[in-house]
Amino acid sequence: MKEFEIQKYLRKGRILPVTPRPLPPDCRDFIVIPACDELEHFEAVCNSLTALEGAEKAAVLFVVNHPQGAAEQIIRNNELLIGKLSRTPFFCMAAPDLTQGVGEARKLGFDAVIAALPPEALEETVLYSLDADTVVEKEYLNSVRNVLLKSSAGAVAVGVSHQTGDTPEMEHAIREYERYMDRYVDRLRTVHSPYAFHTIGSAFAVRGDVYVRSGGMRLRQAGEDFYFLQAVAKSYGVTELTAKLVHPSPRFSHRVPFGTGRAVEQLLNGEPLNEIPDEPFLVLKEVLNCGHSGKADFYGELPAVARPFFEELKFQENWARIVKNTPQSQLAVAFDRWFDGLQTLRFLHFLQENMP
Repeated sequence: MKEFEIQKYLRKGRILPVTPRPLPPDCRDFIVIPACDELEHFEAVCNSLTALEGAEKAAVLFVVNHPQGAAEQIIRNNELLIGKLSRTPFFCMAAPDLTQGVGEARKLGFDAVIAALPPEALEETVLYSLDADTVVEKEYLNSVRNVLLKSSAGAVAVGVSHQTGDTPEMEHAIREYERYMDRYVDRLRTVHSPYAFHTIGSAFAVRGDVYVRSGGMRLRQAGEDFYFLQAVAKSYGVTELTAKLVHPSPRFSHRVPFGTGRAVEQLLNGEPLNEIPDEPFLVLKEVLNCGHSGKADFYGELPAVARPFFEELKFQENWARIVKNTPQSQLAVAFDRWFDGLQTLRFLHFLQENMP
C-alpha cells in the first residue's frame, strides 16, 4: 500500500498516543478492544487473551474510553482499568470524552495501529475486533488469520456463541436472540445475498489495507460494525468463519440504541422479536435473480409486489446512471453495491408490512 494513501486516510481523523509504549511496527496481528467501565470482565478477558495460541506474536490494544458527561464512577473505574493494564503485556490508549460512541473508540484503536505500521506491511496485517466483555477460544487468533489470508475476501465474520446467562430467563433470551440472528443470515445465504454474514463488533477481523481503503471504522453510537462491514463487502467481500470462537457477555445494556443488549432486554420483558417471515425472502430471491442477470433493463421483470419499493428509491433513474458508467460484465456487481445490506433489510421490512 502506498504511503500517500495512508496519510490521506489518517488526516481525516485524529490519532491518540498509545501509552506507556508505542505499538510494535514488526507485529502483524493486532487485537483492538474498546473498554468502558469493564472492570468486572477484565480478569476473564485477560486470561482468555494470554491463553491464545500465537499470543506471543500478537499485540492487544485496549481503548479505555468514556463518553462526554460520564458519571464519576465510570471515569474512576476506567482509571483503575488503565492501572491494571499497566501491569500486563497489553497496550493501552486513554480516550476520554468521546462523542460518537463505540464506533469512535474502535476507530481510534485501529487508526493507531495503521499509523504505527510501515505501508508495505498492511496487506499482511490482520486487525481483530473484540469487546471488553468477550472471551475467545485458544485457536481464535490462528484460525481467523488462516481463513482471512487464504480467502480473496477483505474481512471475516467470526462465529459467536454468547456466554451462559446469569439466570435461566437470560440464558433462554440470549439463545433465542442467537437463533433469531442465525435464521436471518441463513435465509440471506439461501437466496445468495452477498450480505449473508453476521455483523457483530466483537466478532470480525479485517486486513489492514482493506480497512484503510474501506474508509475506516464508522463513527456511530451503534451499528458501526454493520456499516463498516457493508462497505468492505461492496468492494472486497466478507467471508465467514462459522466455528463459534467468540463468546460475548449475554448482558443487556442501555449504552446503545439497538443491538444485542436491547434485544435481550426486550425478550426478558416478554416482547417477541420482529422476525421477518419466509415469504419476503422468496421475493428477495426473485429480485436478486433479476439484479444478477447482467441485463441493463430488468425493471419490468421485478415482482409486482417489489416495484413500489424500487419506485420510492427512484431506481430506474439511478440505475440508468449506473448502467451508463458500468461495463455490462460488471452490472451484477454494481447492482449488489446499490442494493446493499441496508437496502436489503429495508426491502424485507417493506415486504413484511405490505405483502398480503
